[in-house]
Formats: sequence, structure tokens, C-alpha cells
Amino acid sequence: LALAPGVPQATPAQQLVVLVGGNPNLGPQRARTWSVGADIDVPFVKGLRLSATYYDIFLRDQIAFNTQFYTPASANFYILAPTRAQVEAAIAKAQPYLGTSLDTLYSPGFGGVYSLLDFRRNNLAQVKQNGIDFSLTYSQATGFGSINAGIAGTYTIHRKIATTSGGTFIDALKNPGDTDLLFTANLGATVGNFKGSVAWYHTQGYDLGTPLTTTRFGTQTHVNSFNTVNLFLEYDVNGSNLLKDLSFTLNIENLFDQAPPFYNGTGGVGAASGFINGSTLGRVALFGIRKKF
Repeated sequence: LALAPGVPQATPAQQLVVLVGGNPNLGPQRARTWSVGADIDVPFVKGLRLSATYYDIFLRDQIAFNTQFYTPASANFYILAPTRAQVEAAIAKAQPYLGTSLDTLYSPGFGGVYSLLDFRRNNLAQVKQNGIDFSLTYSQATGFGSINAGIAGTYTIHRKIATTSGGTFIDALKNPGDTDLLFTANLGATVGNFKGSVAWYHTQGYDLGTPLTTTRFGTQTHVNSFNTVNLFLEYDVNGSNLLKDLSFTLNIENLFDQAPPFYNGTGGVGAASGFINGSTLGRVALFGIRKKF
């Protein structure tokens, strides 16, 4: 944990006392939201509909971990050089992480406790976000059945986060970086007893406000996009007696077994290297039988 200017360094003999686990003092998250939108049936193209909604969200008291100790904004979540009475009062209401007993920590020559940290979930963060949800759909009957197509997604215009109440807001789309565009495009058809569709899921990549450098993986300035394709097939038996209302389905998620992009984390809380910007589950095939009685 980085120390702010003026915060003394710990001595080798001192230790931390960290509060972990549940927090009985958690309150609800609160938000102020508003939105305005419109749906338009395009008059000169039958079956074509355009929808768009602008939204604005201000989320307060978001439940999160505090990761910026020793700053004025996090003053309620740490005590430098706490007395034994302060430590005992704190651990009486929470599950502490103690590597050494209090008798030892406060024994002569040991150095006492450098800091008491509240590392439980608290009502900390604030988020300001606005953007546009959009969709374009098309459906049309044909001589063989029907066809349908569409695209739907969301574009984030601004996303600003303060990790503590009263803290400084940072632009999460620039530093350290976050995706601003997600959408799904699909194309499907019904032919007799068969239905099928294919869907493309896209999560936009983003630049990292500060390049991430590690000895093992080098330097990274950009997180790549993540694209997957899902396939859905259904056959309706459309029979009689036991075959009435019987259908078979096949879903293949992540058809081409795409791996999400790599993130070159530099260590610390929530910043380990690994995959990001998508699921690591890989290709999944699901076969189903549906029967109504």
C-alpha cells in the first residue's frame, strides 16, 4: 500500500491488524437515474424497428473494498498507531487477521501495531455513468417461413468512479481503461419445422491510460476486443400423440472457442495478470429436449 506524503513508515517490528469478513454496518446502495428514449417503426421498410434510449446514472454508497488507505478520503477506514483499546474494540465486532497475539504485539520492544485497517466491504464508491442503449430489429415473413435480424447494444459516453465517498473521480474509460461499446448482432430464420440463428457478441477493446509493465510479460498499452459467435438450432417434431409439442434444441456457445484478451496486471488488489474483457469458459454445447404435457 502506497503511503501518502507525511505518513510515517512502519518499523520492522511493527505489524498490521486487518479487519476482514462481513460488515454488519453495511447500508443500501443508492442511485439517481433518468432516461429518455424512442421507438420508431421505419415507415418505408416493413418489419424494421429502431430503438434508442439515453440514460444517466449516479450511484452512491456502492459496496466495495477500500484500496486507498492512508489518504484523507479513507480516513474512516484506518487508524495509524492504534492503542490496544482501539484494536480490542475493533476486533470485538469483526473477524480480524492476526498473525500474532495482542499480548505479543504490545509487549515491550515489539513495536506495537503500525496500523489498523478495515478491509471489509463498505459503502464506499460513487459512479457517474451515461450512455446510449440502442437496437435495430427486422422481421419478415417469407414463402418458406420467416427471417429475422437485429443488432442491440450499449455505448458508454462517460464512466467516472470515485473509490471513496468524497474522493476524486477518475475517468474509467481512460484510466486505467474500460470498454465503452458492447453489442450483439443476430441473424435467424424459420424454415418449416426448423429454426436457427447465429449471434455475434462483441466487447470493444480499450486503451490503458497508464501502460502496464511486468518483468514476465513486458509492457501492455491496449486490451483487445473480445468476439464470440453462438449458434442455436431447434427442430419442432410437430407430431401427434406422444410426439405432440415435442422439440429438440442445440445451443453452441462460443462456437469458435475464442479466449478473451490478456491483461498484464502489475500486482496488487484485483490487478493480477490474466484474462479480462470476457468469459474464460470456452466452447459449450447444450442439447435439449422439450415436451409439453
